[in-house]
Amino acid sequence: MFHIEEDTHFEIPHGLAVAMGIYRELELVKSDLLPLFVKFCDKFKIPKSVEEFWLQSKG
Repeated sequence: MFHIEEDTHFEIPHGLAVAMGIYRELELVKSDLLPLFVKFCDKFKIPKSVEEFWLQSKG
C-alpha cells in the first residue's frame, strides 16, 4: 500500500496520488498495461512519481 498523499503532507492532489499509485503497482507487477498507462499519463501531463510532480510544479 502506498501513502503518497500522507508522505507529502497532502501537497499532492488526490487524483494525481491515485495515478502515481496505479503506476507504481503496474510497475511492481510488471503489467503489460504499463506502456499504455505511461502513454495516457504523458498525453495528459500526469506525473508518474512524486519527483516528477515536483519537477512539473516548478516548471
